[in-house]
Amino acid sequence: WLDISVNDTSGNSLTATIKISVEDTTAPTWDPTPTDQNVEYGDPFIYDIDALDISGIDSYYTNDIINFHIDSTGIVTNATTLIVGDYWLDISVNDTSGNVLTATIKVTVEDTTAPTWDQTPMDQTIGFGTDFYYTVNASDPSGIDTYWLNDTISFHVDNDGIITNATTLIAGECWLEISVNDTLGNVLTATIKITVDDTIAPSWNQTPTDQNVEYGSPFIYDVNASDPSGIDSYWLNDTINFHIDGTGLITNTTILIAGEYWLEVNVNDTYGNTLTAIFKVSVGDDPSLFWEQIPEDQVIIFGEFFVYDLNASAPTGIDCYWINDTVAFNIDISGVLTNAT
Repeated sequence: WLDISVNDTSGNSLTATIKISVEDTTAPTWDPTPTDQNVEYGDPFIYDIDALDISGIDSYYTNDIINFHIDSTGIVTNATTLIVGDYWLDISVNDTSGNVLTATIKVTVEDTTAPTWDQTPMDQTIGFGTDFYYTVNASDPSGIDTYWLNDTISFHVDNDGIITNATTLIAGECWLEISVNDTLGNVLTATIKITVDDTIAPSWNQTPTDQNVEYGSPFIYDVNASDPSGIDSYWLNDTINFHIDGTGLITNTTILIAGEYWLEVNVNDTYGNTLTAIFKVSVGDDPSLFWEQIPEDQVIIFGEFFVYDLNASAPTGIDCYWINDTVAFNIDISGVLTNAT
């Protein structure tokens, strides 16, 4: 309210009262203008909105208070985990006189990031004939969809990332490519080397034991070994008196004389791992050793020279003759018995 007065040169005064109204009809202005925004799925959304006004800024607000929050300084953040897609967000601000400024932006939530391994897959080594079991784990904010392998003939992977062999793995190296995708199709891949070693020797089905055989009887003994990779060959230390075939059947190749034979039998698998056993073959006395003429009591005249021819036979031949009384008698290698005194 303004009193306006005026007087003339003679001192006469005139006064009028008027009202001056100051109005604010201008909305705030953006500094700068809000623009569309992109955010990676799973990442926090943070966007700073700024507006200016001569009278001062009163408050910021949005149309979507379920998914977003804006504070008194204009910082917009997500209020929940934003799913992949587009969000149209109205952002408004008013000054202290109630003038409102509004902008609409599009917030695009994208998933362009592949899953990550919880533990990076590592090369693996197993023994031949052993089942393969290995677990891989990947994580992603959108969730894991599927695991798969490049080799579905030899291996299998389930939905939990557990890898097993689908067949018996041969010895050697193989390269396995492991892939996993998230629910939005982003793929993560790792390649590992699987080494299958055969360092284990065959095993005896029954451990070879000492054997007895009568002189002149055929020797037949079957040894058997097993190995996951298969048996390659059997062999013996004594190839003069014995023979072993590809199935482990041992037979004599000569007439075994009475006595003991220490036999070493070996077997290897298809990868060269060797198993050895040593056992004794005992051959009994020769039942075919016999007198050609059964020795008989002898009578001679005193003073005469004593000569008596003894004869024994055996298929393998006679080694030697001997007597209990070497003072009064001699016997030579052909069995001729004579008096020594």
